[in-house]
Amino acid sequence: MGNNNVIVERISQRVDTTTLDGLLEASRAAAGADLKSLIDQPERHMDADAFRAFVADVRLWAMATTGKSGNPHIAPVHLGLSEDDELQMTIHTESVRMADIRRDPRVAFTAWADGGRMVILYGAASVIPGSAGVSGAGGRDKPIVRLKIEPTRIYAMDPQRG
Repeated sequence: MGNNNVIVERISQRVDTTTLDGLLEASRAAAGADLKSLIDQPERHMDADAFRAFVADVRLWAMATTGKSGNPHIAPVHLGLSEDDELQMTIHTESVRMADIRRDPRVAFTAWADGGRMVILYGAASVIPGSAGVSGAGGRDKPIVRLKIEPTRIYAMDPQRG
């Protein structure tokens, strides 16, 4: 996993990865051979607008964190995109995922939708200052915070484009 981050870092010296389109392009270029064979076909490219629409359309994402023992922890979550393209989610402060993120902010997400559209996203999670609140979901009040997800790689494809 670390090697791809180095490759994306080198590519980001040539591509503006501060934009969604730039990060999507840099990620495609850094993908391994198998993944690249799926996502790096021009007719399958998902641009920033298609990525935004995908995030808006998908209700649940699979989120992976690294557990205390070093084993992966995966759980379904809701992920959203703010007007300024900031990926965000709400999380219970006492959850296993939040404990994982406090130890290691690296996260991964994946989601798929009709027609073979899919996204695999890697990044780092951080608490948005001043976002603490309480959720009454499930009939019990639980403390929550909002997380910002800073993507480092986004692999995405839309086979229906072709």
